[in-house]
Amino acid sequence: MYRCRNRINGVLNMSIGIGIDTGGTFTDIVIYDFSKDRVISKGKTPTTKEDLRICINNALDMADEKYLKEAVQISISTTLATNCCVENKGSRAKLILVGVTDSVMDWIKADSRFGLSAEDVLCIDSHSTYDGTVVDHPDWDKVIEDNAEFFADAQALAVAEVYAHRNGGEIEKRAREVLTERFGVPFVMGNELANDLNVMERGATAWLNARLLNTVRDFTDAVESSLEKRGVKAGRMVVRSDGSLMNMEVVLTYPVKTILSGPAASIVGGNELTEAENCLIVDMGGTTTDVSIVREEALHHKGHKNWKIRHPGSRSVHRYIRSRRRQQARDGQRSPFSGGPESDAPVHGIEQISLHKG
Repeated sequence: MYRCRNRINGVLNMSIGIGIDTGGTFTDIVIYDFSKDRVISKGKTPTTKEDLRICINNALDMADEKYLKEAVQISISTTLATNCCVENKGSRAKLILVGVTDSVMDWIKADSRFGLSAEDVLCIDSHSTYDGTVVDHPDWDKVIEDNAEFFADAQALAVAEVYAHRNGGEIEKRAREVLTERFGVPFVMGNELANDLNVMERGATAWLNARLLNTVRDFTDAVESSLEKRGVKAGRMVVRSDGSLMNMEVVLTYPVKTILSGPAASIVGGNELTEAENCLIVDMGGTTTDVSIVREEALHHKGHKNWKIRHPGSRSVHRYIRSRRRQQARDGQRSPFSGGPESDAPVHGIEQISLHKG
């Protein structure tokens, strides 16, 4: 929940805010009166994964209609994207790596280090120089013809070019034009999400983003339709994984930014309510448990304390995945994120959060 203010006749007027959080098990709603720093009402209802509109509507039904009309902003958080990662759900996404070979994938153990299995990745040659100059583009018609089975069941596509950080993703852009026209599925370019030197990290992030597109779209559609049904005009913002806010359009394009959205909201909200200078915040849900450490910083800015919150979100998800690996190892199964039951391989594309409260 984020503090909303309106200035009326020169007086700072605190407003009503609404927070909605959808997790894998429950969906919660809170109405907060900032003028009195107190919770007006709250509610909890089971999350209906088969139709998210049901749980969103049930949550809104617990709120007084008057406050829905008076609210000036609605803050939304969710762990649905995180849960897709740890439960191996989401769209069937395929990744094209330009400038990476199959032998390199095997050598760096891309499966265990980046969660990229061979069946989801197509490596093609890059006719580019180290400075990013593209000598000639891949023959995309031939790529499609030679890999028809690879593309056949793709619900979303992603591409990462080895030198995209130097040429602005020239090959990626051409790939989007050709493949979008041919297959008509959502398409993600790695250079739009990250500009790291490591093409594998860019590729894994783009692939994960592609997997999450439909899941997050279903969630935002459910929220929008439920609010519109009640004539709610308040602005809608979604908490991203670094604790800042983004609008619905950004969420639909970059759903990977909602990973750890719920825990990030817990950090900001918990710190706001407790005003503790040093604390441990535990967000325990039905699927994951996230632990955050809050430490006071000596810095001050405009009269406000500057809090720096280090949230080892990637580790919380990783530990859960490790526990799943152990269970699957006992059951004789293999996780798509597995590097072995005791592997410490991180899940790339999941950020380690650093939040600032000023």
